[in-house]
Amino acid sequence: MNLYPKISITILAQFWVRIISYSSHLILSYFLAKDDFGLLAVITTIHLFVVGFKDFGTFQYLLTAKNYNNESYNVLLTNYCLNLIAFIFVCFLAYFFSEYYSDWRLLPLIIGINFLQFFNTYTSVIKLNLYKKNNFKTIGRIEATSNFVGIIILVIALINDANIFAYLFSQIGITLSSLYLYKLKKNKLLQKKYNLNVFKKYIGKIKWLILNRYTESLSLYGFYITLVFSVSQISLGVFYFGIKIYEIISVYLGNILNQFLIPFFSKTKNITKERDLFFKISKLLCFFVGYLSLIFMIFAPILINEVWNSKWNESISIFIVILTAFPIALIGNVLSRNFIEYKREFKSIFLIKIFEGICIITFTYIGVSYNGILGAAISISILKIVFSLYQYIKSSQILKIGLIYSLKELFLNVFPYYSVLIFCYINNIDIYNFKISLSMQLLSSIKLITIISIYYIFSSILINKNLISILKNISIDKKFEI
Repeated sequence: MNLYPKISITILAQFWVRIISYSSHLILSYFLAKDDFGLLAVITTIHLFVVGFKDFGTFQYLLTAKNYNNESYNVLLTNYCLNLIAFIFVCFLAYFFSEYYSDWRLLPLIIGINFLQFFNTYTSVIKLNLYKKNNFKTIGRIEATSNFVGIIILVIALINDANIFAYLFSQIGITLSSLYLYKLKKNKLLQKKYNLNVFKKYIGKIKWLILNRYTESLSLYGFYITLVFSVSQISLGVFYFGIKIYEIISVYLGNILNQFLIPFFSKTKNITKERDLFFKISKLLCFFVGYLSLIFMIFAPILINEVWNSKWNESISIFIVILTAFPIALIGNVLSRNFIEYKREFKSIFLIKIFEGICIITFTYIGVSYNGILGAAISISILKIVFSLYQYIKSSQILKIGLIYSLKELFLNVFPYYSVLIFCYINNIDIYNFKISLSMQLLSSIKLITIISIYYIFSSILINKNLISILKNISIDKKFEI
């Protein structure tokens, strides 16, 4: 069965959601000064304790539950209890950072944004019913609409000199409009008796999921904890912009894959098909993501220079350094992690992520000490590769595949991408040059990407001779549906 039609609907829906949702940061980066933009990084640091686990990992739990209707209400109330604990902690952090930066705007900003998680928790649970019905198109429309509402509120607030508070107002608009639109779908939860015993029961069932969400967030963004205490507010703003440009593509692709990978694997019947499917997806991801990364690496700097009038040119090197790890990071942090979760090896994920989080905080500090924010970006990029490889190896072990074979497969998949980067670095090829006119920059970039494309495609097909057949169709059985 050809999966591309349904995948394409998901990709298209998520494309607009990501573009619109990240537009808020792009608009803010245009209006805000660098130091004020750095405050958003501080808010993100606080948000580490809430964002990403508004459902406390119960998305995966409910997605695979045998009876969603019977379990969703109790899971929701359990999440509310956890939300309350996190929110109380965040209030203390809000006061601490407001005092540390001597900027009391942070207090209402942090508290206001994190209070919205109570609403987001409810939205997250009720929309799961649409996920289980494979109604990605409706989800895409709702999230695109709610994010568009947020953008309108943001622009109006900025025009009226709300400054950084415009971000809070836009988040309120996104949250409430999203909640309203999902409630229109009448995904009512079946209310059941709830008491302390039920709370303990579900905490016992999802404890590793809860811990995984915290540690995963720490491993992804723990470097902010180091940066907010070790660099200036302006440098923090520069770094934050570079990371946000990277996230436009990384989070976009990650969210697409997160939506269908676990249901995808759950339809396989035995380990042989799981193994075959895992390596097919690995080949596809490395091919597409590697090529996409090269395109962004060449054209994004020109866009940043022109649209923001050189304001954020210091962020370009941050963006490129982090982007070098992207193909392997996606294989490890998305594909491999989803497969491990599908196998319910939640404890393994926790141990990987807690160690990664500690390392990323430590090595970011070392990188900053040696070479400022660029050194931090290099450290983060290296750690992304190392821990992504570890998760990939762990998945291979679950699939009972030899270490040498699995690493060889990955090496062959990413070789075209990294060989281009190494060639450009050794030969000191400028992938962008702002000293020439815009038309000359574009012409030079088009020539470069044309040469790279020819090499990249032919080398990929030469290395993976079955790549074309995999691109044409991925199938596992006739009954499969995303």
